[in-house]
Amino acid sequence: MTYAEICSALRAAGVENPGVDAGLLLEHFCGASPAAVLAEPGRDYGGEAFEQALRARCARVPLQYLLGTWEFCRQRYEVSPDCLIPRADTELLVSGRSASTDTAMQPLPVQKSAKNAPGGSEASASSTSSSV
Repeated sequence: MTYAEICSALRAAGVENPGVDAGLLLEHFCGASPAAVLAEPGRDYGGEAFEQALRARCARVPLQYLLGTWEFCRQRYEVSPDCLIPRADTELLVSGRSASTDTAMQPLPVQKSAKNAPGGSEASASSTSSSV
């Protein structure tokens, strides 16, 4: 499938940002950089893992779960269906908390193990502690 066909499939499935999702899936599963995707718009992409991820995304499986990691407050966290996905609006709350001089909320220790990487509200706490 070409980039345009991938975007079309995602758009038809109701994915909000099909171009962004297509680019991230192509980068993760096919090793295609965003520049390469734009430079070769007619290139055919495929592979079992990519096609499976595309079908899952079209079935509205969250992109973050398919990629296995997601960035939150300049930190990368492992994510899976077992955790909540760190959200951009929560990142704004963390940023506001980090800029605050209020010391009533003590930071939590940051987990060092990738195996126990936090997700959702745990990522918020971890990111707050590392940016305070």
